[in-house]
Amino acid sequence: MDEEQEFLSVSDITVAVRRKPIKNMYLRIEKDSLKVVVSVPLRMPVSEIERFIYAKKDWLQEKLLFLSKRQAIFTTEKQNIECLWLWGKKYSVSFAEGKQNTVVTNDAIIFQGVQTQNSDKISQIDKFYRQQLQQKLEDLAVVWQQRLRLTASCWRIRRMKTRWGTCNTGSQAITINYNLVRLPVACLELIVVHELAHLYEASHNKRFKDFMSLHLPDWQQREDLLKHYTF
Repeated sequence: MDEEQEFLSVSDITVAVRRKPIKNMYLRIEKDSLKVVVSVPLRMPVSEIERFIYAKKDWLQEKLLFLSKRQAIFTTEKQNIECLWLWGKKYSVSFAEGKQNTVVTNDAIIFQGVQTQNSDKISQIDKFYRQQLQQKLEDLAVVWQQRLRLTASCWRIRRMKTRWGTCNTGSQAITINYNLVRLPVACLELIVVHELAHLYEASHNKRFKDFMSLHLPDWQQREDLLKHYTF
């Protein structure tokens, strides 16, 4: 049996209604399209559905805002090289002739001396991102290793699909996710401290959390921020 579908508008939010042989209502946001969908019982009155959605209005608005930002940040350069996100800020991108160099202004990133092929442009963007992340990571590592009196054997940058950072407590090597260069610096700093803290306590137990709270009191607020960029 095909699902009946209709649309409701609640506080300027368009919601697709899908009636199904179920007992309760369920609300979700489709990650790729950011479409809001509510699944409801077959004979549920529209007034009941509207009340249910309205009760979730604040959550929906907040979630849609952050998901739209995350979607913009994680648009791959292969799809769009007209703008880039760097440390949580959006920049326009242009390519110019001349000696190879990269210039960052208040609202633009200019890549000079780059060939016209997209593959060359993407390669230059990747190089720029890695340089930016490497420099910021080195600066933060120096500060926090001194403060915590904990030292990683090495710091690595890798593209990772499910983790922002990892710490091998055996080798004491720490790996940082390449995509952190797109997010606010506060997120990178959180991961640096978090992974160093694992050299003090391997698990996420009370000892670990107390250590984080002592040295980075707003770490939980930073984690809330980072959750908005979850893969």
